[in-house]
Amino acid sequence: MIARQNDATSDASSASAGNPADGPERIEFISFAIGNDQYGVAIMSVREIKGWSGVTHLPRQPDYVRGVLNLRGVMVPIIDLRCRFGQGMTDASPMHVVIIIQIGEQLVGLLADRVLYIVSFESSEIRKVPKVGTAAYLQAVAPKVDFRDCAQVVQTAQRVCVPVRCFDKVLVIDEWAPLDPEGGHQLKYYAPRVGNIKVGAVGGDTPEVLELTQWQTLSGKDLATVHKQALAQDHRGYQVSPKVYGRTQPAQR
Repeated sequence: MIARQNDATSDASSASAGNPADGPERIEFISFAIGNDQYGVAIMSVREIKGWSGVTHLPRQPDYVRGVLNLRGVMVPIIDLRCRFGQGMTDASPMHVVIIIQIGEQLVGLLADRVLYIVSFESSEIRKVPKVGTAAYLQAVAPKVDFRDCAQVVQTAQRVCVPVRCFDKVLVIDEWAPLDPEGGHQLKYYAPRVGNIKVGAVGGDTPEVLELTQWQTLSGKDLATVHKQALAQDHRGYQVSPKVYGRTQPAQR
């Protein structure tokens, strides 16, 4: 499987080196899985994909650093991505893969469950990492009821604790309705791979504070059930309010 993926990588790399005038610039990624989650790494950063093998453990290292791999005389640190993302240690077996990538002058190995496929995007489709101090942006507008919803990034990489657990690398967004100055502001806290974990209030007549109290990762079967229910709800919308829903295409499987 990995060999075939490497062959596809070589072909895709060659195909991507065409004339820029042929169309918008596209960036290719190798996608891989950790449990039910999918991630990607730029194909030009990938140097090699290997099956899991033994590594040399190092003392006094974080749990997610599994050790170093001797790759033809080069010592490559191996990062357990499942552990790094706070999901526990990977029970590594020969079925797992190590994706060797180049970061600057350093080779790094990423331990993952499996490689999936090669995907490509136009560069304009890739969103930049949010930064503090960026301009406020408009999230929603409803002219008939004089409503606008604006937001701005106010903090990044925060550690936030809620009843269910503590989360790292939390993004904090300040939201407000400029046409409703008495409404105050809401601070929304977004954790990677989880979503909104907390809503805080600053000012306003009726401030509310919400915190995540339960978090569950759905199995593939459960996720398929939710997906089916979402499609059914979308279909119902076209029946109940065809004039509104008819302006957009139905949700696709």
